[in-house]
Amino acid sequence: MGPYRDPASILVKDLTEMQKQYHNSEYQFLQFNEIIPYNHNPLDIYSPRLVSLALYLGPQILGMFEIIKQQTELTCTDKFPSYYDALNVRSLLSSQGFILADSKVVYRPFDNNNPQWWQAYNNIKHKMPVGIFKATYENIINMIGALFILHHIADLCQRDLPLLQQADILDSTNWLEVNTIGQYVHYKTATAISSSLYEGFLSNLIRMEKRFLPHLKNHNIQPHYQY
Repeated sequence: MGPYRDPASILVKDLTEMQKQYHNSEYQFLQFNEIIPYNHNPLDIYSPRLVSLALYLGPQILGMFEIIKQQTELTCTDKFPSYYDALNVRSLLSSQGFILADSKVVYRPFDNNNPQWWQAYNNIKHKMPVGIFKATYENIINMIGALFILHHIADLCQRDLPLLQQADILDSTNWLEVNTIGQYVHYKTATAISSSLYEGFLSNLIRMEKRFLPHLKNHNIQPHYQY
């Protein structure tokens, strides 16, 4: 994958700083997971320890929306619904899903412009002490997954890729569901089985359900293919 465009720019500086903040958030989540594993407990479980993580994730999500807004030169206000509507004109956000490590469950955090987990974040922020009970595993999982999706999009937007000159990254039809293992995507068509190196923003916890692969969208990729 190509290097970042304008690597010395303030935009890239901001993006790399936000990436550090994301990885710190993921580390905090994994520390909590060592005590209460998400795949062995009900998702409606809440904890005061998750309150601080929610309050850390919320501003990062708005910050990443703003970075993508600058990258794509969109016009919108600095509010969640406005960011969402501007980026989702061609269903980019609503079509995205993520999968946690050691799980086959697909989460779709961007189901509308005021999702439950964002309402929970605002309750945690503005309606304490009852807001504590909104700091559930399910809401935190969706928050960190939503943040990872935004990082993945922003990382691609900043890359010097020929594909970005040929296809619209904001168009959901250019994102295909493939099997991702590490930095490789594996996919099957009617005539071939292929693997491709797909570098980009990575996580120790989350993998994307779809990848930006516009050059393959007319090749009848078979989703859920297991390599």
